[in-house]
Amino acid sequence: MKKFQLLLILLCVAPFAFTCNNAYLDEIGRGNDNDYKPGYPEARVFIGSTFDQSSDKNLLIAGEIVHSSLIYKFRDNRFSAHLEVSIDVIDLSENKAENVPPVTFPLEVTDVRTDILVSEGVKRFKKLVPIDPGEYSISVSVTDLTSEKTTKTTKEVTIPSPDDGKSFLTDIQMIGVLKHDNETTYEDLVSYHISDKYDSLRFNFQANNKSGDDLILRTRLLKFDSDTSVSRSIGDRRYNSSSIEHLGITYYDEELLESRRRVLVNPGNVSVFFNFANLERGNYRLEVESTDTDGKLIYKARDFSIKSTNFPALIDIDEYAAPLVYLMRKKEHEELMSIRDPKLMKKEMDRYWLKGIENKAKASQIIELFYTRVEQANKQFSNFKEGWKTDMGRAFILFGPPLYVDYQIDGMRWIYPFDSGNRDVSIVFRKDKQETKHFPFDHYLIERDQSLSNLEYKYIQAWNDGSILFLNQ
Repeated sequence: MKKFQLLLILLCVAPFAFTCNNAYLDEIGRGNDNDYKPGYPEARVFIGSTFDQSSDKNLLIAGEIVHSSLIYKFRDNRFSAHLEVSIDVIDLSENKAENVPPVTFPLEVTDVRTDILVSEGVKRFKKLVPIDPGEYSISVSVTDLTSEKTTKTTKEVTIPSPDDGKSFLTDIQMIGVLKHDNETTYEDLVSYHISDKYDSLRFNFQANNKSGDDLILRTRLLKFDSDTSVSRSIGDRRYNSSSIEHLGITYYDEELLESRRRVLVNPGNVSVFFNFANLERGNYRLEVESTDTDGKLIYKARDFSIKSTNFPALIDIDEYAAPLVYLMRKKEHEELMSIRDPKLMKKEMDRYWLKGIENKAKASQIIELFYTRVEQANKQFSNFKEGWKTDMGRAFILFGPPLYVDYQIDGMRWIYPFDSGNRDVSIVFRKDKQETKHFPFDHYLIERDQSLSNLEYKYIQAWNDGSILFLNQ
């Protein structure tokens, strides 16, 4: 295990007990990941409260827009995409006088390289909106002005008052820290899914001390037991109901990585930073709690998941090698993943593809199709693990998108015309847990059936010999 480091100098260390009951589930931030819709701007947005050094009340909007999700025009030897971001604020209080005027501003993404058209890089933006204390519904709309398509994110936010005599914590902001050639850059992280490329992660929030005494902040970093395995064969036995593959993630089974106790001596608004380095892949929660003057618990948390370096894209050679587990024999794939030299791994992967598909042009088509589906699976099906590892990801990669989907109360059926008009074949997915605040994921598992083994084998062979291009996709 990598060495875990807490890079914040704290005043003292002591054990304590946290209580994350139903009343505090709303205080757990999980980032924003809108459902992936081809043709629409792929926008992720953080919406939360913050205060500047003068204790002015602010609404913080931070966002990122994926380059490849935009429509570009080529002018003056440059590719350009034009967007508009609109922030609409609705006051939810009963005595509201009028809504806050909307805030609108333009964005532009430009590049001379054609790479921008397929890049999973992002355009970032940040906006502070002065706002009075209260309860608000905030909508952030990102519109591609060329396609005229809009992605909208809505969240209810509480802006606390520094003047009501109560201590409080603002929403936790998450920042990725990158160090390169004696230069340090900071990137706002607004998603649940976080790349492991960052040298460290910074968590920032404001604590307002109105207690008239010391305000004690108790923090802890948790790692939850979660499934990281790749999807098993469709014809394999079903997962045991008590296995981590079936459960997905267990919030009741936590590993305490660090706990700290910090004392704020001075009254007023204080910015607090925590830096963590060398976190392994997995699912985490940073919790902060304190106690108000009336003994009421104050609680904020931020959930996140550390995923592959270039997620959801595939760039490093080992990221390309891993999904081949769905096509290779087990031993063959284990030998591939044991190679440490990137050049040798690339050479072995080329040998594998050309072994069954002797035509290089045809092999190139099939490789592109395979990895396009892997990346799409990451965008559509990721939860506590990368989307390509899920049961839905496996089916999508091997068989392609279904002809149509039949939704049910506890699952869904993907319908495929595999039998050339004789009868449609369905792949059934079940989920025992509905998506809620307690379990904020879609966790679908294939209803495994031995009768589908021949179908799966047929498609694996089709990928390996190149005939996949002629099957229904």
